[in-house]
Order: sequence, then C-alpha cells, then structure tokens
Amino acid sequence: MINNIEIFLREANGLLSALTDYRDATERLCAINLDSISADAIDNTIFAIDEIEAVLGEREVIKQRAEKHEIAMTAVINGQSEESAKLIRSMFSVLASGEEVVILSGDDKLAKIAIEKLLEMQKDIIGKDGDFIARLTSKFDEIKEALKGLQGDKKKIDYLQKTAVIGQDLGFKA
Repeated sequence: MINNIEIFLREANGLLSALTDYRDATERLCAINLDSISADAIDNTIFAIDEIEAVLGEREVIKQRAEKHEIAMTAVINGQSEESAKLIRSMFSVLASGEEVVILSGDDKLAKIAIEKLLEMQKDIIGKDGDFIARLTSKFDEIKEALKGLQGDKKKIDYLQKTAVIGQDLGFKA
C-alpha cells in the first residue's frame, strides 16, 4: 500500500496537466503551415519561423512547469516506505515496457492509473514531436536544394555579367 497517495496523485496530476499543455502546444506547432515556407517567399518564411519560435518558447515555459512537478513527484516517491517506492518505480518501468501490472489495493490502483496516463501522454508527445521534426527536416532539405539551384543560377549570371563587361571593354572595331 502506498503511503501519501494524495500527495503523489497531486504531483502526478500536476505533471499530467503540464504534459497536456505541452502536447497541445506541440499540436499547434504541427499545425503551422510549412508549405508556405520557400526559398523565394521570404515574408511567409519569416512569419512561419516567428510562429515556430513563439510555440517553442511557450513549450519551454511549460517544460519548466512539468519539471517542477516531476521533481516534486520524485521527492514524494523517495519519501515513501522502501516497499512503496519500489512498487511505484517498478510500475513505471513495467508499464513503460508495455507489460501489465496486477494491482490489488485501491491506492495502488490509483497510482497505476496515474502512471499509465503519464506514460501515454509522454508517448503521444514523443510521436507528435517526431512527426514535426520529420516535416521540418523535409522542408529544410527542400529549401536547401532550392538554394543550391539559386546559387548555381547566380554563378551563371555572374559569369555572363563578367563576360559582357569584358566584351564592352574590348569594344567592336570596324
């Protein structure tokens, strides 16, 4: 039986609330239209970058709030009896591996539910972050290729300009 279950649940719920806010911010990040970003549309690119920076800043604030709850929750776990602390830690590791935990007491069941929700939220956030990073990487590669093409065009223009200037300097003699 877990002692101080109320304190553990309060901190776990605080962490879950912060993770929910973080997930919501991540969803807003994923909703940013990366298709408007291109090498030739600087205004759209700046707007999208500003949006991304704003959401990343918001996520950083939420992350700090989540860390406070995580530290407090860890302190509560460490303040449990040795048996209770071991039970909670094992629930985290067993549930994270996808295995089932069989619980008999009501307090332990409440802790298990809280841990399942935390792990589920964490998995959801990691998936959404991965999706956004993949989209951003793809857009980055696309822009990089477009810029390489533009750089090649610039070299051609520079060559033609130098050739034209040399031609003017030589002049045509009749």
